[in-house]
Amino acid sequence: MPQKQWHELNNEERELLVEHISTSDFPSARDELEQMSFDAGFNQFESLYEDIEHSNIIVAMHK
Repeated sequence: MPQKQWHELNNEERELLVEHISTSDFPSARDELEQMSFDAGFNQFESLYEDIEHSNIIVAMHK
C-alpha cells in the first residue's frame, strides 16, 4: 500500500489523508470541472494537462 511509503507523515496525518482519499477524493471528468469553475464565478477554463489513464487533469481558471 502506498501509505506505508509516506514516511514524513505521523500516524494522525496519515489517518487523515487515508480518510480523505477513501471518502472524498474521487476523479471528476473535464466537463464536470469546467461546470464547477463556471458555477464558482470563473469565466475562463483551460485544460493544461489531461492524463486519462490516471484520472489526472490540471486546469487553469481565470476571472
